[in-house]
Amino acid sequence: MEYAKNIFIENVKDTFLNIWLWIPLMVAIFYILIKNNSWKRFLVNLFSILFLLMLSLRIAKQWVGEKEEFISVVVAIGCFLLCLIRSLKFIIFVLLCFIGLLVVFWNIEDIIYQFIQGLLISSFVYLLSLYIINCIVKERSNYISDEYTKAGYLVGDVNLLILFICFILNLILLISLFKLIYIIT
Repeated sequence: MEYAKNIFIENVKDTFLNIWLWIPLMVAIFYILIKNNSWKRFLVNLFSILFLLMLSLRIAKQWVGEKEEFISVVVAIGCFLLCLIRSLKFIIFVLLCFIGLLVVFWNIEDIIYQFIQGLLISSFVYLLSLYIINCIVKERSNYISDEYTKAGYLVGDVNLLILFICFILNLILLISLFKLIYIIT
């Protein structure tokens, strides 16, 4: 039984690190960014995400291993999206799912270190993008309706993002389970 558990945990780690599984989530993120922002704000957010990717990859290559590099990037992008969308439901969902999944399958000290690193990097990039939007693009928006989050994202779009995250996490567990069944039989 312990052997099967170890194989399953390794399968989950390997599947979690598969970049092809994250493409539908990135498409959903870009759809939400395009739909809920003006083209100027979308470009600033897009370049912020690209800058965040480059910066977090550069820092992760220096301080962590190759497998942990991807986790550091995922945490940085997740923290940036938490700052960008500012929805309490989204924050609670992401914290419960990703932190729970990562703590179960990875070393807790590494996860805390990468979470702090991702939070610092994403906060820096988010503040930089806010500065660009407010001072250079000069675009401010106020949403008072319950249909929008504090940052102006439609609640239905946030629910769509949560649905994609659920889909990917369930797909990771299903693929890992099928790999385990294939190995055992």
